[in-house]
Amino acid sequence: MDDRFMFEIKYEEAVLKSAVRQYMFRAIILEHPWVIAIGFSGAIFWAIATIVDRDFTFVTGLFLGVMLAELAFLGFIGWSHWRGMREKLRTMTNPQAAVHLGDDDIAIEADTGSTRVKWTTIKDVWRLKKVWLLMLARNQFITLPLVGVPGDALAFITAKVARRPF
Repeated sequence: MDDRFMFEIKYEEAVLKSAVRQYMFRAIILEHPWVIAIGFSGAIFWAIATIVDRDFTFVTGLFLGVMLAELAFLGFIGWSHWRGMREKLRTMTNPQAAVHLGDDDIAIEADTGSTRVKWTTIKDVWRLKKVWLLMLARNQFITLPLVGVPGDALAFITAKVARRPF
């Protein structure tokens, strides 16, 4: 592989935790705003109608139970992402990695192993505050902390990754 850029990145727990929160916010709210708007509007309308009519029936309880189950499910997704990142971080003796950007792919090498991903596999880049997420699928991404990453390398990544549908 002919490296165009090579640099070191450092994984920090606070940055990764923030990345998971931002990922969840974007994945749920920003990527699906109409679904969220319609769902919350319907839930608020249902709650107001229930209180006004004093209709505390089985259907109302079932609806509220489904709403709580959905919120719990979203919480579980966020927790599982955070748990996976934290476990990977804890298995590393040195929480940093070497990143190699080539014309055909990106390679990341850490003390726990290495991976090489073709640019065509990366569907999108989510540019968050302190980290970029290289999206491989809706629910799978490579975390790239930005501290110490040269600006030219970020521009190179942006040029290589064309937004593709999931």
